[in-house]
Amino acid sequence: MSATLLGMMIRQQRQHHGWSQDELAKKIGGTVDQAVVSRLENGLIADPGSKLVFHLAKALGVTTDDLLALLCQGDAESDAAVAPTESTDGEIADVRRQFFQLSARLKVLEEKEKVTSGRSR
Repeated sequence: MSATLLGMMIRQQRQHHGWSQDELAKKIGGTVDQAVVSRLENGLIADPGSKLVFHLAKALGVTTDDLLALLCQGDAESDAAVAPTESTDGEIADVRRQFFQLSARLKVLEEKEKVTSGRSR
């Protein structure tokens, strides 16, 4: 997965909003602190997990699909550069499976968020 592309987008969106890394961390909430945001922006977290992706998207005002596309984009580019082999095909299938599982999990979290925010109004 392309943690580097995700990191660049996070930094760009954070700077666009005029936030420090610490401010973004507070908007994300949970156990996320400035160090985690720094590691995300520098591409050091390869698999941020569905909850972090969900809360990160919400804080930045982007869709989870946008973030997932960035995570998977690097794979598509590197897969194209590698001659297809049996193991590569299996790896591609595995990444696609992980993507769809993560996407489904994010949709569940988004629906729960809608229900929760609807109750608090």
